[in-house]
Amino acid sequence: TMKKVTEEVSLAILPTILEGIRTPKVSDFQSAAYMVLAALVKRAELSEEVIRSLLEIIPKYANRQNTTDCLLIVVIICNFQRPSRLEPQGVSSVLHIQPVVGILKELGDKVDLSGFLGIFIRGLVRDVKENSRALQVL
Repeated sequence: TMKKVTEEVSLAILPTILEGIRTPKVSDFQSAAYMVLAALVKRAELSEEVIRSLLEIIPKYANRQNTTDCLLIVVIICNFQRPSRLEPQGVSSVLHIQPVVGILKELGDKVDLSGFLGIFIRGLVRDVKENSRALQVL
């Protein structure tokens, strides 16, 4: 069995993870941040506020050469942390990843998308009035 990560450790490493996520021009640093974050979300319970921030920030700073990994970490967060909703900013950030539908189709052949799709589709439907991109995806 995997050891759980304490809140103290999570809080200590989150600033470095966030710095890596926000550095799309250094793709190795960003990829490393995704890997550490994937391990963290599997072993620690993060607050709803942290999850909400991650789900908004990760797609926003996605490296154009690394969009599949970006969406994969979002899926992993949703599968392990089970957030209650995806905020409009998070929906909008995901929609700006191109080609989002193609990447999700590719990921769907490899991983369980149910945790992510549940909150993403609810967010799309909620935001369709204000977000023309949401309507195109639907």
